Amino acid sequence: MCTLAWLIAGCTREHRPSAYVARVGKAELTNEDLSRRLGRDSTAVLQAEQYVNEWIISEILFQEAERRGMASGEEIEDQLQAARKRLAIAALLEAEVYRSMDTLQLPDSDVAAYIEQASDDFALQEDVARASIALFAGRDAANAFRTLLVGGLAWDEAIRRVSGDTAAASHPLSIAPNRYVTHSGSYPAELWKLTSTLRPGEVSFPVRSQDGYYIFQLHSLKHRGERPDLDYVRDEARNRMLMEERQRRYERLLAMLRARARVDVRLNAATRTDTARLQEETGR
Repeated sequence: MCTLAWLIAGCTREHRPSAYVARVGKAELTNEDLSRRLGRDSTAVLQAEQYVNEWIISEILFQEAERRGMASGEEIEDQLQAARKRLAIAALLEAEVYRSMDTLQLPDSDVAAYIEQASDDFALQEDVARASIALFAGRDAANAFRTLLVGGLAWDEAIRRVSGDTAAASHPLSIAPNRYVTHSGSYPAELWKLTSTLRPGEVSFPVRSQDGYYIFQLHSLKHRGERPDLDYVRDEARNRMLMEERQRRYERLLAMLRARARVDVRLNAATRTDTARLQEETGR
């Protein structure tokens, strides 16, 4: 007897598969059904077994509902028609509005121009600092790293230097280069306090915390109400631009379809009372 995995992949010639994988009453689930739903390359037994079990439960419930006369009728037909419309509309919008958005190119120059045009919407709601942060287990390692930075070594090169040291104690526990920091999101809180004592480019002395010793290098600081760096709001701006472009494409599609559709609206007929319609139909 073929296992479920063999049924999906195809049994050997000596063990020809039956016409179905599962059957409930006269309803059958075939290999082709599984291939369409799970993919031709999917032979995962657990995935297939889960789908088959769900299909069996669904068929058992449906056939009982059908036996009780609950699978047909005006209400069911209305719901089926509504579901068909929703699926068809979703397919149309996917093809005409959403699908090509994945490859839409939005260069940084366009994003920056959009941010400038909508500057009030992107104004900072709190102070934001751009800084590089490194955490060391001991004060000596943190001080040695600080010395490299104060001596003029670039952050990345200083990290490579201490990381290549044979003494494991000199290696940083964590590194966060060019990270945006806010008062509400900084940890530990002492790091945020450094933004008011350092000038851009300056490096802090080791800051002790329960995790170790932090070295904090401030790159820039922008205050509430100012325009943010492009890097800080690039994703937000791009998402807004994409949403607005989708809306424009939807409106253009709708305008084109309305222009060629024959639309007849009779609000008076929809708002008349049943009594008025009855009198009109009977000539009274």
